[in-house]
Amino acid sequence: MTIRPIVFSDLDYTIIFDSVLHPETERLLTRLRERALFIIVTARSYQECAPLPPIPNDGIITENGASIFRRVDGKDLLCADWDRQMSVRQETLDTYRDMLENQGWVIHYKPRAFSTNVEGSGKTDADVDAVVAALPEGLQLQFSRNTAGRYLEVFPLEAGKDKALRRVCLEHGVPLERSFALGDNTNDMDMLKVAGHAFAPGNCHPDVRALLQRIGGYVSPEEGHAGAQDILRKVMAELA
Repeated sequence: MTIRPIVFSDLDYTIIFDSVLHPETERLLTRLRERALFIIVTARSYQECAPLPPIPNDGIITENGASIFRRVDGKDLLCADWDRQMSVRQETLDTYRDMLENQGWVIHYKPRAFSTNVEGSGKTDADVDAVVAALPEGLQLQFSRNTAGRYLEVFPLEAGKDKALRRVCLEHGVPLERSFALGDNTNDMDMLKVAGHAFAPGNCHPDVRALLQRIGGYVSPEEGHAGAQDILRKVMAELA
């Protein structure tokens, strides 16, 4: 039996831009899936992916790795044993989230995680430092940035895009060196580090660009939809 490589890709500002999937990007994804599995990896919750245009895929990792959904007969099925591992931290997560909300942080709820926008909550760098200092054992906090500002993303210590990538590779019997990761933001960096091959569009965060230059990954000279299409073509060239 032939083992197919796996391509893991962030969504926002890597494959889609302002929730738009370009027709050429969709065509490339369809072609890519003839040679490899394509797994979506996102900070969004599963419910938040529903309004997006249909994106060809073979599974989806949501909430920065806190939830894994397998694609079986055209349906997305939650990985129950992975979810049980995340549920161990739920009480700690809920308590920490409620504390931040009581301090005036505007909380974006997710089943196994939460996020908050620094500027949208009217907070300062000192407030951010206090939140980081109060982070309880068993949780992790990552920073990301988009056009809306800086985000704090909180999820179980056992989660993470990198850990979920490893889990999916293990399930499919795919060695890490046959995995590909595409991302643009700082919360993609752990995933980009562990994959066998790493790619980013030209609009990526400077820290992502520096990481890929250091590890020999590929940063497209193109930004936006053109950048997404360029990195997909580069992936397919390596799959050929």
